Amino acid sequence: MDAACRAAVFGRIAPRLTRGAKESAPYSWFRYQTKNRMNSTLHAGVEAGIDDEAISAFLASRPPRSPIDGAAMVIGVRNDLWEIYRTITTYGLGEYVECCNFLTALGLTDCLVPGETADGFDSIFGED
Repeated sequence: MDAACRAAVFGRIAPRLTRGAKESAPYSWFRYQTKNRMNSTLHAGVEAGIDDEAISAFLASRPPRSPIDGAAMVIGVRNDLWEIYRTITTYGLGEYVECCNFLTALGLTDCLVPGETADGFDSIFGED
């Protein structure tokens, strides 16, 4: 495709696909979502774990999700007393695996067998 043809084709399509452009009905799914990312909740009255500052920094550094999200997956993090003090909700397998790999790198272990759920958690991480 030569440059003139490419300019003519993309000149008609690109304005509909750019971020911030006015949406037309067929392209409304393409809008870039910037405010959604991994959600995290600290449980009131439960002491935070030793590694919580690193976990907070990791969650704050995550970029926004892609426009095509996956299913919500819930991760629990236990403190030294084995109480779940933090709940992390990820969206899609990519975020879930990224978060699990980070928690494993901190020295935490997933207490659930892969594929098992407990109390609504897909994974529960704690120290051995």
